[in-house]
Amino acid sequence: MPLPPLRVLFSVVFFFALLVEPCRGDSATKISSSGADAVLLISEPDDVGGKYLARLAPYSLQTMPGAKLSLVIPESASGCHSAPSSSKSPPSSTSVVLLVEEGECSVEDKAWRAHEAGATGIAIVSHNGSFPNLDPLDHSAAPLVVFGVTQKLGELLKKHVAEVRFSLLLYTPGPMLDLSSFLVIALATSLVAAGAFYSTADLRANSPIAPDPDEVLELDAWAGPAMCLMGSAALVTLYFLMRYLIYALIFGFSVAGASTILEMMQDFLRYRLPSLKAIAVRLRWMGEVDYAQVIGASTAATTAVCWLVLRNGPSGWLFQDIMGAGVLCLIQKTVRLPNVRVATVLFSIAFSFDIFWVFGSKLFFEHGVMEEVATGGGTGEMVPMLLRIPSIGDPVANDRMLGFGDVAVPGLLISYLRRHDILTKKVYFDGYFAPGLVAYASGLLLTLVSLYLMQSGQPALMFLVPSTLGTCLVLSWRRGEWSLLWHGIPTQDATSGLETSFPDALAAGATCA
Repeated sequence: MPLPPLRVLFSVVFFFALLVEPCRGDSATKISSSGADAVLLISEPDDVGGKYLARLAPYSLQTMPGAKLSLVIPESASGCHSAPSSSKSPPSSTSVVLLVEEGECSVEDKAWRAHEAGATGIAIVSHNGSFPNLDPLDHSAAPLVVFGVTQKLGELLKKHVAEVRFSLLLYTPGPMLDLSSFLVIALATSLVAAGAFYSTADLRANSPIAPDPDEVLELDAWAGPAMCLMGSAALVTLYFLMRYLIYALIFGFSVAGASTILEMMQDFLRYRLPSLKAIAVRLRWMGEVDYAQVIGASTAATTAVCWLVLRNGPSGWLFQDIMGAGVLCLIQKTVRLPNVRVATVLFSIAFSFDIFWVFGSKLFFEHGVMEEVATGGGTGEMVPMLLRIPSIGDPVANDRMLGFGDVAVPGLLISYLRRHDILTKKVYFDGYFAPGLVAYASGLLLTLVSLYLMQSGQPALMFLVPSTLGTCLVLSWRRGEWSLLWHGIPTQDATSGLETSFPDALAAGATCA
């Protein structure tokens, strides 16, 4: 069965992986000018019951733990005009909260209209995946509870507005770095290490996972500027057209993820079970298909379909991470850096690219472009180029997420350092691979600390570039080997670095972590 040209496929996937890079997660509550987090505890109806995260305005009255609340949608969807209800009146035993849309008028105007209508509170629905802006123009907001919800939760509440009964509690978050945070660091670091192992398969004699030379794309100094220009154009396009293009991204990720699983499964099966190389079927449009390909294709299709069906559910993260792991490992296998000089150019541009589109773009656009694209731009979908770990022990916290670019870009340098260590016969901390891997994990830890302190999505490359590239440059300078890494010159002949004892059969399996 002929596969898509891997060089083309993974060059495209690598390009789009660079677009979505901010590290995101659930930030802990701080009672400050930005407001506090609250828990929306829905008791009725049963099919939507549970705990949901909301954002309490800084000038809001305190939450009412014992009060039973109901929702009403006013005739004016924005809540900026007269506030009589267009929905069925709630029972007198409950207090009324108006459910309104973000925008058209100030938060104060919405709050005063709700107060004049006799409402106990007002819930403002965001236009995107984050919470609405609840900052007042002045501090004259009406004396009632004011809180914001995401677009996804808002759509759910509108669907069941006449039936919903809930209470509002102040949210007490877990520790700054919980188990989920450390699992994100462990997963990303493991994938970088596994990708480096894959990328150096050609240096091991008779490796079943060594790439075809025609499938390897070696970057040059122009790769960074080109990716910056094309990436910026793509981000702006996605920012304005996300409602249409999100489904193209979902389809592309499904195809790329399934292709990687097929590639890895068939290599593993052919190596471990040579009998599966026998021809299973001959198809006119595909040619000969062996049993290893049939099994690999079945596994790949099952994983992709499960992710498509369950991607927005509580178990969708598992299938997304499985496909993402394969894509990231094969990116490192098929895309290479020739030396640290090219790495410095690429990393410097990626560093600036990440910071500008997370923070700087807010000066020119209504929202930060990178974060808006990463959260699906109000479509209710999430861009799939993310590693996800669900929050453990906190039912209302968001998934911990890390963009593919935050693994793929540093992974290229770590793979190069692994190759250099093999060719120079350096091991462990005498070389550069192990220190680079530790520096990568340390950079991720700093990113998560910044995420907690800033309470917003952070450009992880702002920390990962100095930690990985900086460690490499400083260490090589102190050892007197800076010029060798800068120009990509190993200190021994490449052929002397061939390894024969690595467990390549295991590395050719369906997973790479």
